[in-house]
Amino acid sequence: MLVTIRHRQAGPARFFVDCEVKFSEEEKAIIQQRGLGKHTMRVPPGVPSGTGIDPDSWTSTFGVYALGFCWLFGGFLLLIGIVAHEALVWAIFWLALGTGICLWFRFAHQRYSASIQDQIIPLQRLLGNPVFTVAAMDVNEARGYEGRVRHALAEAKQFLVGNAVVGNANLKEVETFEL
Repeated sequence: MLVTIRHRQAGPARFFVDCEVKFSEEEKAIIQQRGLGKHTMRVPPGVPSGTGIDPDSWTSTFGVYALGFCWLFGGFLLLIGIVAHEALVWAIFWLALGTGICLWFRFAHQRYSASIQDQIIPLQRLLGNPVFTVAAMDVNEARGYEGRVRHALAEAKQFLVGNAVVGNANLKEVETFEL
């Protein structure tokens, strides 16, 4: 397993640890032959903390009210548009605005969730896309996260080595012993 770790800064308080994991041909064969692709490793979040919107915040509550207003008003104008066709344009505008607000809040909630949860990366994903990123708020946090990533990768390597040994002829099909 060949691991490349790069640190980069993207803005005043955004630091990233980019990791590239290249498995040897033997490790790839172990993962493929023994079906170990679903085995996962847990690394720190890839989205900077503090991004997105907490679903329990006042901003989120306000967004729900704005969304409700847009859809309610757009629906009302849609009914009026049956008689006065000029109202249809405004109905479409308010319904589209409400839908845009809904989609933006959904994205913001998902981003918030991703910023507070560790990434769970299956080995199969690393076979196809060997790069993942960890986000940090400062240099010291990035160094700490690098240590966690190194530990997770060392555990994954140990897991693969253990499965390589178990799969060899060192196992007896039947073993009888007395306790």
